[in-house]
Amino acid sequence: MGSINDSSFGSAEDTVSGYVRTNKSRSPGPIAAFIFMGKTGAGKSSMIKLLGGKTSDGSEPIVDDGLESCTTTPIIYETTIDNKMILLLDTPGFDDSEQTNLDILKEIVSNLYVFALRPTEVEVRGLIFLHDITETRLSGSQRMTWQILKAICGEGSMKNVLVGTTQWSSEGDRRFQNEEKRERELHGKHWNGIHKSSRVVYGDKENALQIIRDLLVKPPVLLLVQAEMINPPHTVEATTAGRAAMPAAFVEMERLRKEITDQQRGSEEAIRQTEETHRKEKDSQMRGQEEERIKQVEAAQRREVEKHKEQCEREKAREREEQEQRARHEEEVRGQVEEANRRAQAEEAQRQAEVEERTRLEEAARRRAEEKQRKYEIIRQEKEQEEISRQIEEAHRQIQAEEARRHAEAEERTRQQEAAQRQAEEEQRKREDARQKEEQEQLRRYEEEIRRKIEESRWQAEEAQRHAQAEAQKIKEEEMQRIETERQRWEAEQIQARRDEVERQRQLEEENNRLREEAMREQERIQREIHEANQRVRRPRLAFRRRMHMGSRN
Repeated sequence: MGSINDSSFGSAEDTVSGYVRTNKSRSPGPIAAFIFMGKTGAGKSSMIKLLGGKTSDGSEPIVDDGLESCTTTPIIYETTIDNKMILLLDTPGFDDSEQTNLDILKEIVSNLYVFALRPTEVEVRGLIFLHDITETRLSGSQRMTWQILKAICGEGSMKNVLVGTTQWSSEGDRRFQNEEKRERELHGKHWNGIHKSSRVVYGDKENALQIIRDLLVKPPVLLLVQAEMINPPHTVEATTAGRAAMPAAFVEMERLRKEITDQQRGSEEAIRQTEETHRKEKDSQMRGQEEERIKQVEAAQRREVEKHKEQCEREKAREREEQEQRARHEEEVRGQVEEANRRAQAEEAQRQAEVEERTRLEEAARRRAEEKQRKYEIIRQEKEQEEISRQIEEAHRQIQAEEARRHAEAEERTRQQEAAQRQAEEEQRKREDARQKEEQEQLRRYEEEIRRKIEESRWQAEEAQRHAQAEAQKIKEEEMQRIETERQRWEAEQIQARRDEVERQRQLEEENNRLREEAMREQERIQREIHEANQRVRRPRLAFRRRMHMGSRN
């Protein structure tokens, strides 16, 4: 997660997880999320309250004096629009808070990072930037907020940004034309590339709902800051939005980081040179001390004592320096381990995001295939019905033509044999009636067969759809099982990494103990040498005193 605040990330993750569980119990499909940005007092919290937004504990946005927002940190609200759960992220204004712009951005990115980790459960559908149209020029905070918004979205996602202008005068007011002119200028100079702009009418819920519906039809987007935080992992300061929030500070930070790295390298080289110098000095001093003891036995004790004091002071100073170096080395190792853990977490988050992205793409492909199959079945059934209708109509036309032909023949025969064949005509009519009944019965049976085939086709289509849904559910369960296996493996790796860290700490402690023991043994050896030197000096003196004493007695 880079430099995202862990507490902010944990709070956002818990909040989003609760909303996701609630949405799963209501309806399938991902939740649409919208981000509100703008200067403090532009009306973000008021619009969210108008839309019915509430936190997980049922609290509504705090609004002061109608449009004055009391938002100091990003807050996620939940509401329902057109029977769909919607998440609304309210953000504080930049340069209008006691917090720095970077701190505010980190908290916003914490929420967006959680959205990015759940691509199949939460989809960012758009950003809403509210602007007070009565301001004659963009203030510093508005410029900063707009620049950060563009850096958060990236060029590819600006088509999902909707600008809402507030505080419009009535159309009959003389200020209305100036406000329209100002709106056109802002479109030309600043708001190019956005989805559209809408005039937000204070207190009009239908107006606010229409703004959300305009963005709901847009496809979901992966914002630039989300992509930069996931693949490859960035810190917030290193993202495009982070540089927009603190351009000068970012350059200075990079320069200081490079200087610190150079200083660390220089310190390590100086430590190595100092250790080599101390070793050479120690060897030279030991040789000089031995030669001095051989040449000047009488003065050896005094010089040895003085040298011993100096040596002890140097040894103590060297030991303190070595302890400080070891402490610095341990701190560096600990920092490297923590950095490795952070990289591993970021890589795991990236892998999980990739898995979820593949799952989302597979789900979208499955939905498209199902939709295509349904359209194909509908078209095929319509064609079959048209073909059946055409066949029925053709059969009717043939029957009618046959009946007309036979009637004409009967009339002709009737005219020729009217007097002689009345009885035969009656019998002919009876046979014709029977034949027509039989033909009608055949036509009815044919229509029933056609209906039966249509029902069978519909049943087969429904069976194919149920089979496709079962296959999709099976694939989803297998993917979830694989993700769970990956998570367990990652946890095992984390446990092993902690064990390795404990083992490295133990080895460092053993190395420290060994160095202390070697220092104590070296000190004991020097003391023994001093004692032996004292003994060598004392024996000639005693012998000399005994000779002097014997000479005086003689």
